[in-house]
Amino acid sequence: MRHLLAACMTTCLLFTTPAGRAVPAESSPAPASQPIPFKRATSGEDDMVMRMIGALVVAGLSALGIALLIRRYGLGITGSLRPSNKRLVLQERLRVSPGTQLLVVRFDEEDLLIAESASGVTILQRHRHPLPNQEEKSVDV
Repeated sequence: MRHLLAACMTTCLLFTTPAGRAVPAESSPAPASQPIPFKRATSGEDDMVMRMIGALVVAGLSALGIALLIRRYGLGITGSLRPSNKRLVLQERLRVSPGTQLLVVRFDEEDLLIAESASGVTILQRHRHPLPNQEEKSVDV
């Protein structure tokens, strides 16, 4: 790896140096009577800095807005795409008041509507889903 880096640096130096002109070992010092030159910022550079700051602000506000939307609407972003074999799954949640919420929970093949408050938990309704292989038989009369 060290040899590859040295070879790349040597190649860059050879191609950037004009042919037939040797690179001086040390440069001659600047005359003492001339002032030291320095670079002044131009209006174009100031505009570029302002655009970069503006882009940073817009990106930050966009990230904050997306985070607030995800938190507010509870978008189901999961870390795994594999199907889960969990028996207990929270399907929906609705806040009715600051201390009360309604939950739809699936347990095995049954949906439960649950009310949760500071005073406790109450099951309001149960709904059983038939298994896919157990079809309901209907009789025409």
